[in-house]
Amino acid sequence: MSVATIYIFIIIGFAFKRTFSSDINEKSFVLLNLYFLQPILIFWGLTRAPITLDLIISPFVYLIAIFIVLGIAYFYSIRIFKYDVKDKSIFLASSLVGNTGNLGIPLGIALFGIESVPYTSALNIANVFYLYIFSVYFFAGEKFNFLNSLKEIFKIPAIWFTFIALLFNYFNFHINDDFEKFFTMGAYSAIVM
Repeated sequence: MSVATIYIFIIIGFAFKRTFSSDINEKSFVLLNLYFLQPILIFWGLTRAPITLDLIISPFVYLIAIFIVLGIAYFYSIRIFKYDVKDKSIFLASSLVGNTGNLGIPLGIALFGIESVPYTSALNIANVFYLYIFSVYFFAGEKFNFLNSLKEIFKIPAIWFTFIALLFNYFNFHINDDFEKFFTMGAYSAIVM
């Protein structure tokens, strides 16, 4: 392990200790995953292969498929939940939220190999956008504000790391072997957690 990798682990350790100093519970693991491990997973996934047209198109195809299924689910929910708006909202919000990160990326690796990781990472980001805009809309109802939801998306660290990974990939930077091990360990930790 290089000195730089050791310093990174020390900084993360101090940040972890400071954030979760006294009480480690389920929320602590969610915060650790959301703020530390998911950004590592996204960065690792999007730097596995060069940016191609297929990689750019894949999240849009995913979103088109989600909206087609959403339309079908909406008409189905009208028939099932005629007068119960709350149940219809819960059905629509929860029926299309997929676990594209922690489950989708390992399944992609198992079925298609490590070459699928950039695509499953791109689908994961598309799912985050769907989740934070449209699922929030179904849960919030009349209180929903599209601009506020869009602003909330950009507070998620994984979104910032998406842009950093795409720039990193676009300018053809290469990751040091020690950092490569760090990102791989962080990515697999995010998948497990």
